[in-house]
Amino acid sequence: MRTPHLLLALLVVLGACGDDAAPSQPSARTLFGPTIRRVVLEVDYVRGAEPYTDMSAWELFTANANRLFQGAGKTFEVPTALGQMEAITEAGTEFTTAQLLAVADAHRQRRSAGDTATFYLVWLNGYYHDGTRRRTDVLGVSLGTTGIIAVFKPVVTATAQGSLPYVARFLEQSTIIHEFGHAVGLVNNGVPPASAHHDSAHGAHCTNEACVMNHSNEGAAAARMFALRYMSTRNPVLFDQACLDDAAAMVATARSAP
Repeated sequence: MRTPHLLLALLVVLGACGDDAAPSQPSARTLFGPTIRRVVLEVDYVRGAEPYTDMSAWELFTANANRLFQGAGKTFEVPTALGQMEAITEAGTEFTTAQLLAVADAHRQRRSAGDTATFYLVWLNGYYHDGTRRRTDVLGVSLGTTGIIAVFKPVVTATAQGSLPYVARFLEQSTIIHEFGHAVGLVNNGVPPASAHHDSAHGAHCTNEACVMNHSNEGAAAARMFALRYMSTRNPVLFDQACLDDAAAMVATARSAP
């Protein structure tokens, strides 16, 4: 998740990351279509920045991914324990886009091919650097069409509240759900809107503040409030109906394509 005032610049930079610097993913039409049967998450982490795996944390991502691709006939391969993830060594405390691409280039092992689409997620013990300064409120980024998602663990852990131990865990999952949403084409980022809910003033985001794809849920403070709101509803699906309708329309379009 990125803060709103950085968003347009970042979309320009990250949208160009699908060139020779990094492999591109299948297009949104292909990803939502019948050719892709498996969607695989490869998860790496720097020691000290491990993803949360307790309290069934990854059930939230799995529920949202399955709901987003409902009816598309996909099988998701999602690691949920540290033993299914890989510890890597990256000593930096801040990471530019170019450095994130280099991390993926050094450690990513699985690539999209045939009937399988892969996404590379990496947890780092540092902060995003926007080319001008360190961003201590950036939870995560999705790098254009590369399928690379980075999570900045110090920003996540800083949101923890003593009386509400679930907040940071929920926030970490909502961050990757948000960035995964961008990576697969939301909102109007490869998946065309089925209704008028694209917040074009803030890039690839939804106009509904109650949706995980809304720009106001970016940045640590706003995202923490989003987490608290959803924790009180006990509804595991963080996408609103408009975003789900976009995905359903893409599934139908891809299925009917010659």
